[in-house]
Amino acid sequence: RFPTLNYTITSFISSLPSLSTALHFLTDMIPFLTPHITPDAQFQAARKSLSSILQNAVLPKLASSLRQLEVNPGNQEHIEYFTDVMEWSEWFDSDTFSAILEGEFFPQWLDILYDWSHQSGVVLKEVCGWIEGWRSLFPNSVLENRYIILQFNRAWDIINEVLEGGNQIDPSVYRQPITYRHVLQNRLIQEKTDRMRDVSIGSRCDI
Repeated sequence: RFPTLNYTITSFISSLPSLSTALHFLTDMIPFLTPHITPDAQFQAARKSLSSILQNAVLPKLASSLRQLEVNPGNQEHIEYFTDVMEWSEWFDSDTFSAILEGEFFPQWLDILYDWSHQSGVVLKEVCGWIEGWRSLFPNSVLENRYIILQFNRAWDIINEVLEGGNQIDPSVYRQPITYRHVLQNRLIQEKTDRMRDVSIGSRCDI
C-alpha cells in the first residue's frame, strides 16, 4: 500500500504550483500516514513513507523557492518565497531544515549584508535593524538550531568587523555556489570524521 501511495503523493506534490498548495494537500493527507487510523503493524511504514515524501518532493520545492528570492535591502519584493518556506519548519527535524537555509538562503543574504555594511557612509543602525527584521521571520524553533545560530553569528561578525575597522573576513566564502544537498553531505562527512577522531583519542593508552 505505502510504496504506491508514496509514489503517487510525491509525484502530485512535485507537480503543484506553490508551497502553500502543497502544504494544504499534505496536511489533508496526514491521517493516511499516521498511526491514528493505521494499524500498529503499518505504523513504521507510514512514517517512512512521509519521510520519503518530504525528502523527495518537498525539500526540492523549498530549495527552488529560496533560489527565486532576491535579497534586496532597498526594495524587498516577493518575501513570500521565504515565508512560505518557513511554514514547513515543523515538518522537518531542525538540522535538515537548517541545511535548506544554510545552502539556499544564507550565502546570498550574507553576501548582501557584507557589501551593504562595507559601503561608504553606511548607517549601521539601519543594517542591524535589517538583520533583526529578517531574524523575526524565523520561528523560535529554527533560531535555536546550532547551525542557524552560527549563520547569525557570522552576520554579527561582519558588523563587528566594520565597527573595528578590520579586514579579516573573506567575502568570497559567501559567493561560492552551494546547495542544501552539499550542506547535508558535508555534515555527514564531518560527523564521520569527528567519530573517527573520538575513537582514535579513546583508544590511546597512557604508558
